[in-house]
Amino acid sequence: MRSHRQLSRQIAGIRSIRTGRKSDGFKWSDVKALHNILAKSFDDDPYRATYDPDLVPILARFALPEGTHAQKQAEIVSAFSRDLPLNGRGQDEPVPKFLARLPPSTTKDNFVSPWIYVCRPGWQDNINEESLATFIMKGTGLLEGFEDTKATLEAHYDRSGGKKETGLAGKLGPIRRALQKDIFASAREMNVLTGKWMLFVSVGRVDAVWKAVVEATVSGELGHAAKVSANPGECNREDQAIMIYTRDYEDTDDIRRVLEKLIELGLVKDDKRPIYYKADAYTYLRIFADNLYGLRASLFSSKDFLSGKA
Repeated sequence: MRSHRQLSRQIAGIRSIRTGRKSDGFKWSDVKALHNILAKSFDDDPYRATYDPDLVPILARFALPEGTHAQKQAEIVSAFSRDLPLNGRGQDEPVPKFLARLPPSTTKDNFVSPWIYVCRPGWQDNINEESLATFIMKGTGLLEGFEDTKATLEAHYDRSGGKKETGLAGKLGPIRRALQKDIFASAREMNVLTGKWMLFVSVGRVDAVWKAVVEATVSGELGHAAKVSANPGECNREDQAIMIYTRDYEDTDDIRRVLEKLIELGLVKDDKRPIYYKADAYTYLRIFADNLYGLRASLFSSKDFLSGKA
């Protein structure tokens, strides 16, 4: 298993290739080779979704997956020939046609990518690829430093025979808070500021919910972008994820505005299960629920805003 730091270097190389910039030691053949290595070494679904979801449609242009039906092949090639994104809405593509072309309930992720995207008209992704790679490497170093400190403290308590769990909790609390502070300071320095509200919707409802999200995103009533997970095919997942993005995880006014619109659209119920808001900085560093560092993976819940806590 490769370390976070090694993956960061590989990701930076792939991103440089994707954007047409030179990358020392990387060639087009390296993209295919790296993809094959990653596929064999670990589950590549979270890798693709977290680090570079655009990699999959790029590879699909050169080699469609085995067993692809001829009709779907023709649809993909046709979309590409019309300059339509394989996994997103075209710049001038009418919303109804986009929704009909890529319905999330039936569009398989092995045909496009794990995600289908929509952006507000005129929005440009201003994230700097080198800054993102730098953030990932810095954040990785912070996480590895925390792991080392935790291991040292655990060894100390093992040798001393003290009350390990109680003692560790007291020692790690301030260190964990400093870790969170340092990660977000690095994220702001490197302009990795976006975050998203996360919805999980049943396959039976996903098309209707996605339609409402797309229409509100295109009209400028939600955030600058949104994405929905494609149908996972044979994986027996009951829900599909929809992410609604905002520009800055510290802009609580904007985060609240988007939440209120989701409630107005009937997509979030204030008396039902809450939804959560997560900073992309944590996603890039693969900080998920029940992580090794004891960090809360989400920054806010809908209840935090509705109760006045945020």
